[in-house]
Amino acid sequence: MSNHFAEQNTTNALSVTQLSSLIQSAVSTAFPQWIWLEGEVSGFKTWGRPIVKGWFFDLKDERTTLPCAVWATDIRSIKTPPKEGERVRALVNVSWASKQGRLSLHVKRIEAVGIGALLADIERRRQQLVAEGLTDPARKRPLPRFPTRIGVVTSATSAAMADVGQILRARWPLAALRIYDSQVQGDVAPGQLIRALKHAYSEHWAEVVLVVRGGGSLTDLMAFNDDDLVRVVAAAPMPTITGVGHETDTTLVDWVSDRYASTPSNAAELASPDQQDVAQVIAGARTRIARASWQRHQQRRQHLDRVRRGLSNPARLLAGQRTRLDQVSKALTQQAQWRCTAARTRLNTLAMRLHHRHPATQVALQRDRNRTLAQRLARALVPTLANPRQRLHHSHSQLLPSAKRRLDSVRQRLAHLTTRLAASSPTQVLQRGYAWVEVAGQIVSHGARLSAGAAIQLRMQDHDQVSVTARVESVQPRGDG
Repeated sequence: MSNHFAEQNTTNALSVTQLSSLIQSAVSTAFPQWIWLEGEVSGFKTWGRPIVKGWFFDLKDERTTLPCAVWATDIRSIKTPPKEGERVRALVNVSWASKQGRLSLHVKRIEAVGIGALLADIERRRQQLVAEGLTDPARKRPLPRFPTRIGVVTSATSAAMADVGQILRARWPLAALRIYDSQVQGDVAPGQLIRALKHAYSEHWAEVVLVVRGGGSLTDLMAFNDDDLVRVVAAAPMPTITGVGHETDTTLVDWVSDRYASTPSNAAELASPDQQDVAQVIAGARTRIARASWQRHQQRRQHLDRVRRGLSNPARLLAGQRTRLDQVSKALTQQAQWRCTAARTRLNTLAMRLHHRHPATQVALQRDRNRTLAQRLARALVPTLANPRQRLHHSHSQLLPSAKRRLDSVRQRLAHLTTRLAASSPTQVLQRGYAWVEVAGQIVSHGARLSAGAAIQLRMQDHDQVSVTARVESVQPRGDG
């Protein structure tokens, strides 16, 4: 029976063109006019440069995806292109493209319905990451300035890997590169990316890890919005750079990584210094070091020249010291002369004061004063006496007792002064059994001025007849008791 059915079907077989015509007729009958179609925009692309000739994108829901096209005649009226993941309502004409063998949805108008469910879910999860503090800039670690080992998590055969390798070889060929291969699109991509990252982190080989993928639609990049993958990147033990998609693409891993790159190429640039810039920095440092060394050498050389000039003529140094010594000696001599002159002047003053106070001098001065008084008295009494003899007698009788009394008083004072002078004389002290000590003809008044072994002379009452010489055995200070 099955063979009969097969033979009948073979006899009535349709050509491809016939089937395509039947489908076109069915589509035209089912959709005779423009209809409104609602869905989420995905995979938006433009066609034509520099003048845009068309937009191409997919409209999808939870189960189905349909391709759509907007031609140049309708772009001018729509003006603003739809955004990736945006939910829109489109006025479309459903037709069958016979040559391509597929449905064709020609879009005439586009009206925004609101943010798509997919973008809304991504935004909700991003807000959750912000609330947990995983996007805090304080968590971002600095990148190594001169890395020597760089790990890359991506598809080993992808264009993104080729771009990263080319840029790293050009900018920083000193760094070793290790690839951790993984699918970057599809249902299995999140799990493979997680295993690759954990492998890279557990090895602790790389100093910085790059997670990169080329551009694509929102659905193409959905693997990098996986919650488990996002948290693996957030807990990375080493700095991680993400470069997923193009400049306008942002995934959840970009929010938690240490550095976000707009493209895979940009991620490679962020991870590596430019060897030309480093060479310029090294050259500048070498120049500064050489300049500093030369300046230091010049300073030391100048210092050595100054020292050499100072030591080149020892006679000049000695002459300066000799001049200073002469000046000091002259100053000391002048000081000693001044002190001697001052002492001599004071000694002369004391001698004059002693001479004036000597009893003989006082007696002579008193005699002169008495004589002057007698003369003044005689001259005063002569005019008052008529008879010179009477005047003389009278004067003699009056002057003699007064002079005698005055003379007695002077004699008594002289005797008293003589007694005091004799009592103050050193010979009187010697007569009482004392002696004075002389060293080299100088009287010594303090025992502290003597030293053991010094020769001394003792002056006694009979020193003019007997000379006594002794030697000091020891000098011992005596306490207050």
